[in-house]
Amino acid sequence: MPKQDRIVIPLEPGDNNVFIDAVEKICNATIQNSKSKELMVVKIDNWFGSRWLDFSGKIMGLAGVCKQRRTVPPFVPARVVWQRRFSMSTRQEVSAGEPLHIGVTGGKSLTRYLDLIEPRASLVWYSGKTAENERGSVMVYVPSQDGYFTWYASLAAGDDLRVVECHGITAAELACLPNPEPGEGVRLNA
Repeated sequence: MPKQDRIVIPLEPGDNNVFIDAVEKICNATIQNSKSKELMVVKIDNWFGSRWLDFSGKIMGLAGVCKQRRTVPPFVPARVVWQRRFSMSTRQEVSAGEPLHIGVTGGKSLTRYLDLIEPRASLVWYSGKTAENERGSVMVYVPSQDGYFTWYASLAAGDDLRVVECHGITAAELACLPNPEPGEGVRLNA
């Protein structure tokens, strides 16, 4: 199978093209900076907040839990628009595999460890309805020696993108993520 230059994220109805361009660059930067075998990309139906970063679930429906060992963020399966998997070596889309997000109880979500469910993958989640909402969110988990390097960014999406909130990455670091096209990073206004 021939190697592609980059991963392409489809522009779909309701998507802001500038935001999708940034998500595409984030996916390609993740490939360049990760030793993972695969990249899983998950589109969530709408904006999601920073509380999803490192969130594992709730105990008895009350208290939110964040664990050191990363678990699958417990998005309700109905919120998942699609999931796609790409080979890191060829950048070709491969079989998406089993759904990452499944209906489980809060207690079960606390034990859905990423290193067991997706041991070969870096993961990127991003929000839909960015044109309507005029904002978008993206969350990245990359396996590392110490578990996972994770980060979240919320972006205001108009003609350009503006960083609204960051966790685990700075706006300057986000703007410096490499672009497959030489000389340009993710286009952001500080």
